This record gives sequence, C-alpha cells and structure tokens, in this order.
Amino acid sequence: NPYFLLLPEFITRKNYFRDAVSCGAIKPLFLCPKQRYHFWSPIGLRDDGVKVGKTKTHKNLGLGVRNSPFVAFWYVSLAPLMDAESVLELCSRQKHGPELSQVFERCVLCESTESLPKEVKF
Repeated sequence: NPYFLLLPEFITRKNYFRDAVSCGAIKPLFLCPKQRYHFWSPIGLRDDGVKVGKTKTHKNLGLGVRNSPFVAFWYVSLAPLMDAESVLELCSRQKHGPELSQVFERCVLCESTESLPKEVKF
C-alpha cells in the first residue's frame, strides 16, 4: 500500500530496515526537509523541556514547548500505484512547475539513504 511516514532518521540504520530494503521488500524514497523539523510537547509533559543549565526554551501557550529530539524525514512509497523510478522521473520533470516548486524549495527527494543531505545526519 502507498505510504507517507514521518519517521526518525535513525530508522535507516536499523537492521530490520536495512534487511527489508536489501531484499526488496520495501523501496522507499526519502523526502527530506532542508531544515530540521521541530515538534511541540504540551507544557508540563516533559518537565517543560528544560534541561539543566538551559536558559532559553521556546514556549507557546497554545502549542507547548518546542523540541527537536531527533532528525526526521518522510519515508515515501506510492507502490503499487507508481514505482519509485516513476515518482523520481515525474518529480524531476515537474520540479520547477507551479505544483511542486514550493515543495522542492523546502525539501529534497532522495532515492537512497546514501543520497540524503549530510546535514540531516546530526
């Protein structure tokens, strides 16, 4: 089934993921933001996100405490509707078109973990 999963970067280093990719059970593409995602935790849930010695914390009364516990990006597959190669080809043709230009200003579509931008692997 097709999927778009927002998952931590460290999943790509897990044996179960590598095994599934190497045997062909899955062939995801990776939609990686050019800037690290930040997440919001409700105030009080994680000690208000304040670490010992940390003087600045991003808080919002409506959203909570901003944190970024891990690098995350989208694991994408449109199979069986469209294989990875077709998705890559379509995106490369439409990259500068009105539908996708804003996406590719903020994200990079990668075929493999080796082609992920180095700066996402903090």
